[in-house]
This record gives sequence, C-alpha cells and structure tokens, in this order.
Amino acid sequence: MKLKAQKLTEKQAKQISTWKYEGEYEIYNLPAWDDMVKEQYSLCDELKRERFIAYLNEENKNVNI
Repeated sequence: MKLKAQKLTEKQAKQISTWKYEGEYEIYNLPAWDDMVKEQYSLCDELKRERFIAYLNEENKNVNI
C-alpha cells in the first residue's frame, strides 16, 4: 500500500477526536471537539495543527496507523 502524507485538516482532526479506545488504551481517548476547543488543544488550532500529518491511501482515504 502506498501512502501519501498531507497536513492534517480540521475535518480529520474532528474525526480523530471521536476515536475511542478500551481497556488500558482509554488514556488515549480525547474529549469532545467543543471541549478541546475550549481547552485550546493543538489539534483545534489551525496554525499548530500544521505540525500534524495525515496519511492517505491510494483512494485518498485516511489511514489509521
């Protein structure tokens, strides 16, 4: 599978905030998007989000790594 790297978009960041993990990995669960905005998470800030990279597959779909 070939992957293409791109800057993380707000839409992708919002999607990431909905991912939920169970068990010992629950510590990686993020709060709701609106709460993250209030708490000024980097994912919610357009300039800071430029440091994050999304990987897309050949069909330009997000790849969860």
